[in-house]
Amino acid sequence: WEYAWVYVKDINDIDAAAISLAIDSLGLSITDLTKTDHCNCPDDK
Repeated sequence: WEYAWVYVKDINDIDAAAISLAIDSLGLSITDLTKTDHCNCPDDK
């Protein structure tokens, strides 16, 4: 995959372990999905 998106509506109510488990179930890791250059990300609308 080139992109995978994890949308978080309210970071204060989200369970980080649940996000990590969901990403792991795809055979990925959070570091696979982390970018520091967001120039190619779609605009938040």
